[in-house]
Amino acid sequence: MAAAPLSDALCQEAVDAVVQHGSISAAARALDISRGTFDARQREARRRGFVSTLPPRLVLKGQSILRDRDGNETARWDKTKQEGREVEDTFQLPDPKKVVKTATLYDAQGKVTSQWISEKPEDAEREALWQAFADKLAADLPARKPVTRAKAASNADLLAVYPVGDHHTGMMAWAKESGKDWDLKIAEGTLQQAAAHLISQCPPSDTCLIPFLGDFFHYDSYSSVTPASKHLVDSDGRMPKMVDVGWMLIEYVIMAALERHKHVRVIFEKGNHDEATAAVTTMFLKRLYRNEPRVSVDDSPAFWHYFEFGKCLLGTNHGDKTKFEKQLSVMAHDQSEAWGRTTYRMMMTGHVHHEHRKEYPGGWVESFGVLPPGDAYAHRGGYRSIQQMHALVFHRDGYLASRHMFYPGMFDQKVAA
Repeated sequence: MAAAPLSDALCQEAVDAVVQHGSISAAARALDISRGTFDARQREARRRGFVSTLPPRLVLKGQSILRDRDGNETARWDKTKQEGREVEDTFQLPDPKKVVKTATLYDAQGKVTSQWISEKPEDAEREALWQAFADKLAADLPARKPVTRAKAASNADLLAVYPVGDHHTGMMAWAKESGKDWDLKIAEGTLQQAAAHLISQCPPSDTCLIPFLGDFFHYDSYSSVTPASKHLVDSDGRMPKMVDVGWMLIEYVIMAALERHKHVRVIFEKGNHDEATAAVTTMFLKRLYRNEPRVSVDDSPAFWHYFEFGKCLLGTNHGDKTKFEKQLSVMAHDQSEAWGRTTYRMMMTGHVHHEHRKEYPGGWVESFGVLPPGDAYAHRGGYRSIQQMHALVFHRDGYLASRHMFYPGMFDQKVAA
């Protein structure tokens, strides 16, 4: 049975109560109804166009007093203004990550008198479209059948980690302009070769971790621009083609790892080039491997992820928002209990496209090199780095046991002159 429509009297009472009692919370208490019920009445009142019949509550802003030569008051002017609101009674944007700028004006009592919130409408629209796409994908996507692993001895004390740096699938680089070629076909073959080599070099441990460290895709929409700064990027193909190749590559790496390891843990970080695409990719992977008990996908929407293995604590994020030297302190805050249980701690990041390791009190922070070369923008800016991919092996007793490397071209046939 449908609820009875709200009467005009209740609508008017709601808008008047806020003015009379000074805040939404106080008005709800005065009317002896829940905050949720009062909010619903206010929304309906605003929808119908009700405004308060009471004058706004005013507070003293200042005074001007006119006195005669003997100091006697002859006239007075009281300056008033509308009373501010408590912070919790102001509008709170539900998704703060899309806010470009917030400006708030407070009065002397610390109450909010005015507030301006700026949001990029195109970012909100893009995220809504991606969410709709992800919902449809989750409903229709078939699941991968479980993979039967060949019976082989494996080591429960070791953890193999295959960090995939910024792969920039969909990037176009021209050798004559920037030194080396890169396109979808090269991106596909290079990562497949790197993954196959590194997985074959690591011991067949029970568990492996595959952290994609962000910017796996080069752009985030049908426009070849970065999401935030709208910086134009050189792209190969259209967005659906980029996503198709990227998802095939991710699946290739996971399936190759399943043949060597009993359990595969996947983390897919969001980068500054592919924030929305990365979020949808996580949903895709979660849905694709829902029937595969040996694959687990970390589907947390957070920008920081962690994995604890014995006395080792590993963390990941893209690295574009937090300085290198601050990474471990964030880990210690987020994972205080795990920090206390572990002795070897490492934060793994991407973004800078080159290898950099540094030890701080409490652990290590490492950014990993990448397989793609620099594009025209990077080449003009003087950015240079060695193309590479790493594999790390940790021991549950709390140490890095070994490191393996791959460089593009390392297996190319050398032809004698």
